[in-house]
Amino acid sequence: MLGVSRQPIREALQLLSGEGWVDLFPGHGAFVHALTAKEADQLLAVRTLLEAEAARLAARNHTEEEPAQPPPSRRRRRRAPASFGS
Repeated sequence: MLGVSRQPIREALQLLSGEGWVDLFPGHGAFVHALTAKEADQLLAVRTLLEAEAARLAARNHTEEEPAQPPPSRRRRRRAPASFGS
């Protein structure tokens, strides 16, 4: 179907499963891991720390010649659907 043999796909899914990104169900398939509330909180905490550090570094390295705003691609974030996280 994709022009790729099954073995590399299996190996990739096994690797992703080992890292917790994919849940494998023999006879049913592979599914993206559904985050628990605790995992989601941990990811958001890490993201918050990374974004704060990025902002601190950007402010420290800002010069008057550089634009004060992020590039347009970073300003146009898509909003999550209303049902997201429900």
